Amino acid sequence: MSDAAAAIILEWFQNPDAVLLKNKHMLMAVTQQWKEYRATLVRSNLAQADVICRLSLDKLYSLLPEVKMNVQSMKSALTIANSPITVGRVLAVVQECADTYFSAYSR
Repeated sequence: MSDAAAAIILEWFQNPDAVLLKNKHMLMAVTQQWKEYRATLVRSNLAQADVICRLSLDKLYSLLPEVKMNVQSMKSALTIANSPITVGRVLAVVQECADTYFSAYSR
């Protein structure tokens, strides 16, 4: 991958646009793009730290109150249990909401 292409992917990954509430059904597609870009960055030796990945995900769902509430609930439970808040755990909650939104939209 060229340096220019890597820079574009890295810029999007670090500062993605938030999914709008009126377009919440698009969360699934945007989350898939996020996962693909993350994998591309890893393959290009530009892997981002977990905290950067979590902050990137936070930006994706920042305008979706239900997702924010679900992620915050999960984070609170993990904090109480003294368990780590990982990218995988945050992604699982976001993916579950994305599946629900897309399913409701597809009906």
